[in-house]
Amino acid sequence: MLGLSIDRASGAVSRFPADSPLALSFVDQLYLVGGAYVSASAAFTVTRSTTKLAQDGAGHWHSFGPDVAAITNLGLLLEPSATNVLRNASAQGAVAGSPGTFPTYWGRFAGGGPTLSVAGHGTEAGLPYVDIRLSGLSTAVSGAAIHFEQTNAAAAVQGETWTGSAFVRLVGGSLSGLSTMRLNIQESNSGGSGTNTNYGTDVRNQMSDQWLRIQEVNELRAATTNFVRVSLELAYTAGAAIDVTLRVSCPQLENGSVATSPILSGTTAQMRAADQIHLQLPTFPCVVELTYGSAVRQTLSADGGRLALEAEDLLRYDIVEIFATYQ
Repeated sequence: MLGLSIDRASGAVSRFPADSPLALSFVDQLYLVGGAYVSASAAFTVTRSTTKLAQDGAGHWHSFGPDVAAITNLGLLLEPSATNVLRNASAQGAVAGSPGTFPTYWGRFAGGGPTLSVAGHGTEAGLPYVDIRLSGLSTAVSGAAIHFEQTNAAAAVQGETWTGSAFVRLVGGSLSGLSTMRLNIQESNSGGSGTNTNYGTDVRNQMSDQWLRIQEVNELRAATTNFVRVSLELAYTAGAAIDVTLRVSCPQLENGSVATSPILSGTTAQMRAADQIHLQLPTFPCVVELTYGSAVRQTLSADGGRLALEAEDLLRYDIVEIFATYQ
């Protein structure tokens, strides 16, 4: 991967062409324009009408206000607009107890003996969470479900592609009593009755005490579908002794084929506006090269002058470096 090395005393670029009119390293937060080291505001601007979240290399999520570039030590996060249709991704209203109170708009089901209860709630890594405990002896082949929305709240129709996600980690007990753990996207009709369930991939064996963002992408299938929701399913066999506590954070359901950065809704569906980065290039034609976190590179041609890049122009959303050369 091309790197940007800047001598802070001289402002010299050591790995890019000496005549590069623009060289930006978001990871190092070092920026050159016309061969001179400048501040971020003199090198580029980002527009976005809402707050957004971006993650750093340690896994912590940081909040960035409107028109503030979402830059961490992983680079610049540039994303399209998205809406989390789940009304309470921040788990407001949770009360610990036996069984306690689930967050507002969430639902729970447990069959065949075990019970679901709220073991606690708080904030970790910059995101709100709720600890949910499943415990008891199962008397039948059955399962439990944590529903992150009601059946008739998020409008949807057949043929749309939806992505569900949730951050989950093990904080107590054991997964040994579970046979399956997966995220399901459920469809329902105008009356809230189920029309189809899109079952997710079993992630039980991927779970640990480290955060895992479970993600599922599905195209809605039923012609009578009017609403969509996402649920975390925990299945078990008969005679299983179950005691497991899962920390669940920022469930998300968005219309599209990728899980974007968390959108912390609280009382209603929440939208995050699109990012756009503006580069001030010389008036001559240029080649602009972008390097992403996976070392993937993308080259774009520019006529010169002010260049605006949106997420739709990009191969990925995590930008490590941008530099320009004259054509």
